[in-house]
Amino acid sequence: MATQTAPSLPVGHEGRNAETWRLFIDGEWVAGELDPIEDANPANGETFALVEQASAADARRAIDAAHRAFPAWAGITV
Repeated sequence: MATQTAPSLPVGHEGRNAETWRLFIDGEWVAGELDPIEDANPANGETFALVEQASAADARRAIDAAHRAFPAWAGITV
C-alpha cells in the first residue's frame, strides 16, 4: 500500500517521523474529512503513522466511485 509522508503533523506531534496513510477514493489518495487517528507501536508507544479517518461523506464518495467503476470491471476474468 502506498503511503504519503505527512506535510505537517497535528499540534503536539511536531518532530515525529510519522506518515499519514490516506484514503484511496475514486483513483486518488485523499485526506479524510475527520481528524487522523494515531497508530502507535505497541512495543514502545511511539506514533508511527497517522491514519486518515473516513467520514460518512468520504464513504459515500467511495461507494459512488465503486458503482461507477463496476460495469468496466464486471467483465474482467482472472
